[in-house]
Amino acid sequence: REANHTPPPPWQAHPQGLDLVVPIDDFVTAGWHKHAAESPNVEDFRILSAARKKKIRGRASELAHAIGITPHAVWDAVFKGMAVDPFWRGEYQGKGYPKPFRPGIDDVLRPGKMIQIMERLVHNEQQFTATRDSDTGREFGPAEQATRAAIQRHLNAQQRR
Repeated sequence: REANHTPPPPWQAHPQGLDLVVPIDDFVTAGWHKHAAESPNVEDFRILSAARKKKIRGRASELAHAIGITPHAVWDAVFKGMAVDPFWRGEYQGKGYPKPFRPGIDDVLRPGKMIQIMERLVHNEQQFTATRDSDTGREFGPAEQATRAAIQRHLNAQQRR
């Protein structure tokens, strides 16, 4: 890789083809800076610490493996979800708070937040087709449905062996 190489912006490239071209850290950095530039109340960062890089790789890999897509596609969906959600654009102001909440990369990297963002994206696009747990009646979101399906496929494959 050349020293002057600048990764292509994630919003201009197809995420499925980026895995071998653009490291996930560069992909997330470019996507986050774009999101922060479009949403002034979003906290930007200057550098990615080693701990953040580890979380970026780990969270995306978990979801990618469970859903059956690439880590780049996971982050692409997260950025699209944040762009349409007022909370993740920093426009949400809770009752009794003088200033709106300012989301940062660490907020997105908390456990379960990326799934939540992806579920809201699908819901906002009106493709939300939740199913219910037959025992409890609780609704499953699309990410949880995909995760449960992947787990079931894995268990079925193990039983066949």
